[in-house]
This record gives sequence, C-alpha cells and structure tokens, in this order.
Amino acid sequence: MDEIAERAGLGVGTLYRHFADKQAPLAAITGQRIVQRAVDAGRLREDFHADDFVLITRGAMANMTGAGGRRRHVTLLLEGVRGPER
Repeated sequence: MDEIAERAGLGVGTLYRHFADKQAPLAAITGQRIVQRAVDAGRLREDFHADDFVLITRGAMANMTGAGGRRRHVTLLLEGVRGPER
C-alpha cells in the first residue's frame, strides 16, 4: 500500500480510508474494466456501474477458493447461467 500511495501522490492513511486492504484497489480497477467491457458489448445495462459489480460479487469472491473460481463466478454473472438458446 505504501508504494501505491506514493505513486498516486497520496498518504497511506488516505488510501486506507478508500480501500480496506491491498486487494481492494486491484478489485476496484478490475471491476471497472470488466463492467465497462460488458456494457460496451451490450451485456449489461448502461446504468450498471463497477460499484454494482463489487456489491454483487464481494461476498462470493471473498469466499472462493481454487484455481479459476473467481473467473468462473464472474463469467456466470456476466453471461448468466442459462445455456444457449435453441
């Protein structure tokens, strides 16, 4: 967190006021990118925001273990659980 704060020109205390731990900034950036791509592709409604993504996935992501678990969870959320239409 010290390096992130330094590069951003912030104090560490300011960074911790916005992000609870070291994973939180990465989760915020990743969430914003995933949401924007899904909105651009027409997969999510235009008023959907990264904060909505974090709200929906925070609990599930925090408790997932195993390789690929988070990616699979996000894929299911964005693409849905239904199979291809026939």
